[in-house]
Amino acid sequence: MTKMERMKDKIRKLRARASDGASSESEAVKAIEIADKLMAEHALTVKDLEKAVDSGGIETGSWTKGTKKLHHVQYLAASISLLTETNGWVATDTDGIESLVFMGFSADVEYALYLSDLCFNAM
Repeated sequence: MTKMERMKDKIRKLRARASDGASSESEAVKAIEIADKLMAEHALTVKDLEKAVDSGGIETGSWTKGTKKLHHVQYLAASISLLTETNGWVATDTDGIESLVFMGFSADVEYALYLSDLCFNAM
């Protein structure tokens, strides 16, 4: 593993700690601050981190209504992520459109997107 790959792995772990529900607010803030600092020092973007992960069979998928506000499905996103063993977050594009993003193995991501659609239609 190259030095850059180790750095990317460290940043991924810091970001995972920040999004972990078991982390306290101060731990999450500190992890984000360190990750942001390391990303700035090494001129890395979130896309750079995802590219390295994508090559190992991991993919991302997004669910959106195409509006600036997500549906109430966003409140179920954490549960869907736990159930499907994916990492999930809310992303906003440059136009302000929000979407749920799930990252994991392709079958898990597909399952998470299916559950999001199912919950949306049920609501």
